Amino acid sequence: SAIISLLAYLGALQVVFKYGGAALANFLAVSEVEGIVTVANVFLSMTEAPLLLTPLLPGLSRSQLFVVMTGGFASVAGSTLGAYISFGADPSQLLSASIMSAPAALAVAKMLVPETGSAKDAADEAAADAARAEAAQLARRQRVHARLAAKRQGRPTGSPPRDSYTFSGLRYTVPNAAAVADTAIAPPMAQSRDRKQAADEQGEAPTASEQGEASGVREVSRGGEGVTGGIELPPSTDANAVDALSAGALTGVGICASVLAVLVVFVSVVALLNDLFRWWFAMIGVEGVTFELFLGYVFTPLAYMMGVDASECLTVGKLIGVKIVQNEFVGYFQLGELIAAGGLSERAQTIATYALCGFGNLGSMGIMVGCLSGMVPRIRTAVTRDVFRALLAGNIACFSTACVASAILADAGSEAPSQYECPCFKSECPAP
Repeated sequence: SAIISLLAYLGALQVVFKYGGAALANFLAVSEVEGIVTVANVFLSMTEAPLLLTPLLPGLSRSQLFVVMTGGFASVAGSTLGAYISFGADPSQLLSASIMSAPAALAVAKMLVPETGSAKDAADEAAADAARAEAAQLARRQRVHARLAAKRQGRPTGSPPRDSYTFSGLRYTVPNAAAVADTAIAPPMAQSRDRKQAADEQGEAPTASEQGEASGVREVSRGGEGVTGGIELPPSTDANAVDALSAGALTGVGICASVLAVLVVFVSVVALLNDLFRWWFAMIGVEGVTFELFLGYVFTPLAYMMGVDASECLTVGKLIGVKIVQNEFVGYFQLGELIAAGGLSERAQTIATYALCGFGNLGSMGIMVGCLSGMVPRIRTAVTRDVFRALLAGNIACFSTACVASAILADAGSEAPSQYECPCFKSECPAP
C-alpha cells in the first residue's frame, strides 16, 4: 500500500493508467474511459479506481458504467495481495490472475451489455432523470411547507397551498412545483438546442460552450477513433514522498485491521450457519450436512467445468461458494488451510487461486452501489439496475481466467498431459 501511494505521488501510476488505458482502448476498440478503469483495477480497489473518473461518470453510457462495475468485481486491489499471500496463496499466480482478470472483465461486460448508444445520449437521459427527481423533491417540500403553514395559521391541513406564507414575521415563498417540474424535466440541453436552432436560422455556428452545454458532459473519446490519452487524471494529494509513504502505511494498517475484522465476523457466521444446517438436517435424520457442504454441491459442476479433478470438485466448489456468499478473504483463508494440510493437488490449488481472485461477492454489491452513488448521486438508479448483473459478469471473468490456467497447466507429476497417451510421447518410442 505504501509503494502504491508513493508511485501515485510520483505520477507513475497516473502515467501507466493514462497511456496504458489509451493503448488498451485502441487495441480493443473501446472507449478511453473503459481502458483506463480496466488498467486501474489491476492496482486499485473497486472503490478507488472509479475515483479517477469521477468528473466523467455522469456522462458514461450504460455499457461503459457496466464495465466500471464489472472491473471492480473481477479484480482485487494490489494492497490486498499481501493478505492473500500470507494465507498461503502463490504470489506469481495471484499477480497473473489479477492482470488477466482485467481484460477478461472488459470482454465479458461487453458481451452482456454491449454498447448501443453514446455518452451524450446517456448524459441526456441522466440529466432528465435528475431533473424529474428534483421536481419531485420540490413538490414534496411544497406539501410539507403547506402543512406546516396551515397548522401555524390555524387552517385545515388539507386546504390548497398558497404561493407564500409568513413565519415569525418573515415572508416565505414556496416554489410552484408544477412550474418547476415543467422546466426541470426539459433539461438545459433543450435550451441549448433552441439557441442552436436559432443560430442556424441566422446562419451562425454554435459556440464551443453551447456545444458543451448541449452534451452536458465532456465528450468521451471512442476506441478505434484515435484515442490519444487526452483524459487528465487527478494528481496525488500528498505533500511529499514521506507523506505519501506515511499515508500508504496507515492505509495498509487499516486494511490489515479490516481484513482481521472481516475474517473474525465471516468465519463466525460460516460456523453458525454450519451448526444451523447440522441441526436442521439432524431433525430429519440426516447427519453431517453443513452450509459449506451445501455450497460445495451447488458449485461442484462449475469446478468440474474449470478442469478440476472429479475427486476434488466438491472441495473447490466449497471455496467458490464461500467466496461468493462471504468474501474472497475467507476463501483464501480456507484455501491456505487446505494447502498446509495437503488437501488439494497442485492443479486444484492453481485453479482455485485464479477462481477466487476477485471482489465478486454479495457484500461487494452494497459497497459498489454506495461508492458510485456517493460520488455521483444521479447515477444511483443506473447502478442499482445493473449491479447484480455486474457481479455475475465479474465472477464469470474470474472463472474464465481459471479455465485458461487449467488449459495450459499439465497434471502435476505426470510426464505429459493426460490426452497424450501415444507411445511416441514416452521414452520407449519405437520411432527412430
